[in-house]
Amino acid sequence: MNILKIQKWLCFIGLMAILIGCKSSANKTENEPVSISNTTENKNTPSNSVDDGWGANPRDIALGRDVSGQSDGWYTKKYSGKANERSIELKSPSYMESTCKQSIKKENGKALIESTYNSLNSEIKPEIISELISKITPQDLKNIEVSNCKPSGSDNSFSECECYLSFRVEGGKKTILEKASAVTK
Repeated sequence: MNILKIQKWLCFIGLMAILIGCKSSANKTENEPVSISNTTENKNTPSNSVDDGWGANPRDIALGRDVSGQSDGWYTKKYSGKANERSIELKSPSYMESTCKQSIKKENGKALIESTYNSLNSEIKPEIISELISKITPQDLKNIEVSNCKPSGSDNSFSECECYLSFRVEGGKKTILEKASAVTK
């Protein structure tokens, strides 16, 4: 094959790639929901509505699963965070997303568990809540899940993001109330 034929062939392939790319992006709408990965175990969870406070597993809500009867096993709250500087310098979308999620969990995990206890302040005395908070373990912090993340940085990037942190309480509010009564004994 001569060089002219090779160049024509490459131009044809390039033109086809551009046409295919334009066609696929033309089919998308600007307000189409975006799937954001949550953890390595749960990729592409859509960002459906999740409320702050007690409720069902936010991942189940986002996936549209039936959560009737699951009213207080999870405590969920929305937080904002920022990706690490290295990921921003590299302009790596996946690295920024990952480090933004990590920073939200690391910086707000204990505050989430404290909010879980404080949500029951009408039923538990403040000094008991303080004692429960002092007993938060590293294992408790590991059990926090990050979900429903959305980019909030410039150009809709994950240099900054908003995510929901969720803390599972086996047995829900009843379990926390039992812990509180055990502290008073």
